[in-house]
Amino acid sequence: MKLVACLLLALLPAWGMCSTDAACRAGARQAFLDVERIARLGETAQREQVPRLYRDIYPTLQEYLAHLIAFSGDWEHGCELAERARQLNPNHPGWYWAVTFLDAYRKGDYRSARSFLLKGNQPRHFFTLALLAAVHGQLGERDAADKVLREVLTLKPDFPWTGRDEFRKWYLPELVEPLMDGLRKETVSILIRRLTSSAQTRAFKIYCSA
Repeated sequence: MKLVACLLLALLPAWGMCSTDAACRAGARQAFLDVERIARLGETAQREQVPRLYRDIYPTLQEYLAHLIAFSGDWEHGCELAERARQLNPNHPGWYWAVTFLDAYRKGDYRSARSFLLKGNQPRHFFTLALLAAVHGQLGERDAADKVLREVLTLKPDFPWTGRDEFRKWYLPELVEPLMDGLRKETVSILIRRLTSSAQTRAFKIYCSA
C-alpha cells in the first residue's frame, strides 16, 4: 500500500499541470483510476502493477519536475528533463515544450523560442497564441504580431485586462514581464484600435504599464 500512496502523491501535481490540457487531463484521470484499481489488489499484485503504471505516467511527472527545476533557476537541467520527457512520450501534449520555449525566450533567442512554441502545435489555444504574439513583438514582426493577436482577441476578448494574470498563473514574475514587454513592443496598437471608448483605452494603457 505504501507504493500506491506514493503514486497518489506523485500524481497530484501532475493533475494540476494538466488542468488546461484536455488530453493530458484525461490521461491523469485515467492514471488516478488505475491507482484506485491497484489499491484494491494484494501486495504481490501491487508490486507487479505499480512499475507499469509509473512507466506510463512517468513522462508527465518528469515534465512537471522539469518546470519546477527550471523555475528554481537550473534551466539547463530543467530543459534536459523536458527533452527526456518528450522522448519518453513521442505523442506528448503541447505544454511539454513550455520549458524549452521559456528558456530560449528569457535568453533573447526569439527565433528558437518561436520554433519551440510552434512545435507544441496548439494553434487554437489563446495562451499559446499570446506567447507567439510576444515573440513576434520581440522580433519586430508587426504584421505577424497583429494577425496573431487578432486571433487571441477572438478566442479571449478580455485578454487586454486578463493577459498579465493569465501569465502569472503559470510563470514567475521574471518571466511574465519579458512576455508583457513583447506584447507592448509591437502589438499594443492593435489592441488599442479594438478598444472603442477613451476610458477603455486609458484602462488598457494603465494595464500594460502596471
